[in-house]
Amino acid sequence: MTIVAADGKSREMVCLPLRKLAGWLQTISPNKVKPEICGKVIQYQNECDDVLYEYWTKGVVVNPRKASVMEELNQACADMKRDKGIASLFGTGLNEWKTVKAAHVSKIRSLVNEANMLIGFVLADTGKGKITKT
Repeated sequence: MTIVAADGKSREMVCLPLRKLAGWLQTISPNKVKPEICGKVIQYQNECDDVLYEYWTKGVVVNPRKASVMEELNQACADMKRDKGIASLFGTGLNEWKTVKAAHVSKIRSLVNEANMLIGFVLADTGKGKITKT
């Protein structure tokens, strides 16, 4: 692909669709990278192997590093309760609470929507819900 750089000159650029990036990274030889990142390349490639194996043998893959939506929702509610308690202890904190509360409410709504969407997909997968996946 040819692009025009900031200096007005045309330059050739290679582009890779983002969905292809993981596959391309699998082709990197750990022996041909700097020693300080060799372990990370091997770790990444092993994790990719595990993910593909889980997907093809079980049909689903869960990232163990990501907290579940319900855990995040519980934490967000606890954070809001904590901040509200702090604000009520100090009269000067009540004005700040108005701003903080809006951020908490927004995060909680987002997590509730995400949880509802996941529940809908689970119900659709089990045949008990009205939502269908396309």
